[in-house]
Amino acid sequence: MKLLKFTTQLMKALLISLPIFVSSVIAATQVDSYLSLRAETTRIVLKTTSNTPQQVTLKYSTPVRLEQILRDSLLHISTLTQDAKNIEEQHSSPSDIYWAGASLVDMSQPLDKTNIIKALDKIQAQWTDQQASSHANAIHALKHWLDTNLKNTRLHITLDFDVVLIEPSFNPIIAGEYSLILPPRPKHVLVLGATTEPQTVEWQERKSANYYLNKIEILEDADNSYVWVIQPDGVAEKHPIAYWNQNHLDIAPGAIVYLGYKSFPSISKDLNQEIVNLLKNWAL
Repeated sequence: MKLLKFTTQLMKALLISLPIFVSSVIAATQVDSYLSLRAETTRIVLKTTSNTPQQVTLKYSTPVRLEQILRDSLLHISTLTQDAKNIEEQHSSPSDIYWAGASLVDMSQPLDKTNIIKALDKIQAQWTDQQASSHANAIHALKHWLDTNLKNTRLHITLDFDVVLIEPSFNPIIAGEYSLILPPRPKHVLVLGATTEPQTVEWQERKSANYYLNKIEILEDADNSYVWVIQPDGVAEKHPIAYWNQNHLDIAPGAIVYLGYKSFPSISKDLNQEIVNLLKNWAL
């Protein structure tokens, strides 16, 4: 009886101490994670467009809040744009930044890009064998654009400075190496997909996708019901284009209009959606 009583008391003691032990382990893990984060440096390459050679590098010895990065960037952006040779890359002041198209870009290659390029290679080869030269050439042009212009991964976070200042949840800690693009307002929309080649069309206010499609040459295998619009903030939207489902949706300057194919070979049945996801990494 005494042994049973002693065993019961011992079990109670263990159960009481267990939460303390678990809490200590969690706390220790959090401290280790925090110390690891503190040790990591942050490097930001500031640009006005993704392809411009002009840049300013901001270096921090520890991780830093997004708000601080944006504040420091605004101090350098005017000087940076004074050196820009292309007038479209210039800002007359920090207030000219097109925040809807601002982007923070990781140096890593976008997920699934390699697989998408390989799939397009196979489709191009098949259409070449079938002597469908116009389709093969179009796929080659699309593949070349994707491979050339989508080299890095875009982080889909809010970069509007006013929003970051007001809402703490939009002010994360940034650590590592990134490129920050703070562009001026663009004047064009890019149209690609089931077209002869990717092409820019001058942006017009309150114009729908059909307006831009009418400005270029599209292929007979193009989807005639919907297009995907990747807005400059990286958000993808499905826009109707058929006579039976027309519904006006605005397209912002700097957006991409992706006109999908009705169908790809069976090996690539989801390729349209995969390309749309890849296009979300586009930085102005």
